[in-house]
Amino acid sequence: FDLRQDKDLAKKHMQMTINKGVFLETVHMRKDGSLFPVEVSSQSTSINGVPVILSLIRDISERKTVELELLESEKKYRKLFNAVQDSIYITEILDGSRLGKIIEANDTTCQRLGYTKEELLNLSLYDISKKDPHFIHELINMYKKNESCTGENVHLTKDGREIPVEVTVHFLNMNGKDCIYSMAHDISDRRNAENALKQSEEKFRSVFENALDGIFLIEEI
Repeated sequence: FDLRQDKDLAKKHMQMTINKGVFLETVHMRKDGSLFPVEVSSQSTSINGVPVILSLIRDISERKTVELELLESEKKYRKLFNAVQDSIYITEILDGSRLGKIIEANDTTCQRLGYTKEELLNLSLYDISKKDPHFIHELINMYKKNESCTGENVHLTKDGREIPVEVTVHFLNMNGKDCIYSMAHDISDRRNAENALKQSEEKFRSVFENALDGIFLIEEI
């Protein structure tokens, strides 16, 4: 905030400084009228018996610039993260031996599974995965070996539907936390095509084997 814009607020902080000291961020003005952000630490003291307020003022322009750049970078990352058509979710590893809650997920994950972001971040991989616990324990073992992998799983939606997925798993450290980074690709169309082909082959095999006339296949040479 800018103390120049509210004299009453400035007086209030002046009184707080006299009483117990104060630490704040505000804006100062240079001689040429340009503004710059500062960090102010003030406390009351006395010099030669005269009560005074001692203020330490630090120019934080560079820090604010870096914070703004980080914010812009995060916005770009978030936009790309949510634009991916595959499900992406990050799960924390607790004590190096068990999975905690999902701590991040993109919009695709929420939409595909039917959860709000808040609901999803209160779940764990056990809640959205049909695989037995052994599969998840294998993830922990691969984490300990620092290995990445790709495999198939089945996601469970909020309303109980099953979605076959191909999952690529990486391990990373995010904000000091060991995590599993998972990207899941919906393979429903592939599964449907495989099932249709299997049914077609079974139907052909049934006709072939139950025909009353002799049938044989000749490979073209």
